[in-house]
Amino acid sequence: MFVLSVKAEKRRLIPLVLCVTLIAAMLIASLCFPASRTMVNEASVRVDGDEAIASYLKSLGYTVALDSAAVEEIRLPDEFDEALDNYNALQRQGGFDLSGYAGQRVKLHTYTLLDHESGLPAQIHVYTHGDRVIGGDVAAEDGSFLLPLIPASTACDETDKDVTTDGTTG
Repeated sequence: MFVLSVKAEKRRLIPLVLCVTLIAAMLIASLCFPASRTMVNEASVRVDGDEAIASYLKSLGYTVALDSAAVEEIRLPDEFDEALDNYNALQRQGGFDLSGYAGQRVKLHTYTLLDHESGLPAQIHVYTHGDRVIGGDVAAEDGSFLLPLIPASTACDETDKDVTTDGTTG
């Protein structure tokens, strides 16, 4: 067996212990308190105009009619009520969180969905803030389903869960 012994003076050992403690505290803090309230989807998706949004939606497996595009600037409430909290729970399923944008102006882009597997007429709503996608959903025009903006193959499985228009499952 090999044993190594080191003679250390207290005045040299204290800074070393402090550095190790500080690094451990920073690691724990970074895991418990992320630096940004935005989620991975939001940070990674930048769009500039309808063509870029359509391309993003295509990457998720959706095809939209660009000629159906409608853009509306809306202001999210300063505080979310129960219905908006439920809707934001749906957003979080898609990797988004609108609560960080409370009280801010955002753009709501609405497109007609051409290829939803349910066969029902549907729309896709995409929320943007500046050039970033911050949320979205897929909704049947008749209100029979409301799904998070996730890849189409995954979202199709969600239609069996009977999601109501306020984002809660029934």
